[in-house]
Amino acid sequence: MLELAGRLSLLGPLGVSFGFAEGGGQAAFAAELDRSFRRRCASAWDVPRVRSALAWVGPFVIATGRDPLFVPAIELPGQVYNRVSLDMLSEFIRTSPPLGKTRGEHVSADVAQSYVGVVRTLRSREARYDIAPEHVNLNAPLAFKAMRREDAPKGDRRISRGLRAAMLYAAAEAGFTRLTSTQAAIDWAAGLAAHNLMLRGGEVGVPDGIEPDPRRILTFDSFEWFDACTDSDGALWLVVTVVPIKDPTARKKGYPCPIARRHDGPLGADPLCTYDALAIAWWLRRGGGLGTFPRDGMGRPAAGWWRLAVLRTAATADDAPFFTVAGGFPYATSDVRRLVRNIARAAGVPEPELGEYGAKAARIGGATDWRDELGAEQARAVIRRRGRWETDVAEIYQRTLVNEQLRGSVVVGGARGASLEDVCRGWVQPADRA
Repeated sequence: MLELAGRLSLLGPLGVSFGFAEGGGQAAFAAELDRSFRRRCASAWDVPRVRSALAWVGPFVIATGRDPLFVPAIELPGQVYNRVSLDMLSEFIRTSPPLGKTRGEHVSADVAQSYVGVVRTLRSREARYDIAPEHVNLNAPLAFKAMRREDAPKGDRRISRGLRAAMLYAAAEAGFTRLTSTQAAIDWAAGLAAHNLMLRGGEVGVPDGIEPDPRRILTFDSFEWFDACTDSDGALWLVVTVVPIKDPTARKKGYPCPIARRHDGPLGADPLCTYDALAIAWWLRRGGGLGTFPRDGMGRPAAGWWRLAVLRTAATADDAPFFTVAGGFPYATSDVRRLVRNIARAAGVPEPELGEYGAKAARIGGATDWRDELGAEQARAVIRRRGRWETDVAEIYQRTLVNEQLRGSVVVGGARGASLEDVCRGWVQPADRA
């Protein structure tokens, strides 16, 4: 990414010297400190979005001959020049065919505005000052407003169906591979965990194109196993600490999410037991074997089995990614999408409909199933915390249930409660702003 940005002349100073004189060991060391500082800043960028934005810059420069794209902007003429470049880039993105897997006939206004903002921010950060301040940004808001009028109405996020618990069960009944190999066990555990913990595609491992950071992905150290207790109704349980991927400042802490064993039968007897699936994957990754998993006389996981797993081998480090694909690489968003569609296919979803299942299908299905089991009121707070949502956007992910609508259609005729407007004469509740 930095190499591409450098080729596009988006890196380094712009009309202002950074004060590194050529020659001499001290000057070279100072310049290296600056480069190291800038690389550190770049490591906190949203790399996929920056890469997507930069993909437009090269074709724009070639098509328009706008070279240089940006000039020193300490004075007003330079600021205006740079703002015109950004305005032209926004129109170029809007009127060009979409790149990659973007849907529709053109790039949406919000996405185009985001890309232009990324380019401006990148060049400004590298220059150490705002190359196109807001006081010269008089026309872009009008243009983006016009683009939004042209865009179709927004739906409730990108279309995706939910991977429901019933589908996971159907896939298992249909023979979806779960225990035939270490990789099969990892895949099944990833599917159940994504559903139970309402994981985003990139939270199972890492978003596409991002280097794994052991402090922010699911590693062996993210799992803490516990003996049975009163709170767990006598069942073995664990806590999985999930760090949200929607954290551009890298400041959010992990969210502890408890999972209890959901049955009292032999290990693996219930295909939807997330505890068993994770325990099996853990044991296999730690160097044990499915046949030697510590069990009691009834075939259930023995008390404290994980302590033996840790003692058996140190081959897998605590900070190693837990959900991995062939070669030991952590799951990426695209791997989650592949897994979801494989499960959906095994559950009987017709091939033409598989494209409607994306990397967040398990998150959608999990949120919906939690509400279905707990009820809307009780589930609201639980889903929001467990799903690591900071707003009520969590409700977007909970698909409308037929039985919920049917129950409402029966009882609505008996509603007799007075509204506040009936009681407070002359007052009308203000409408929510769009």
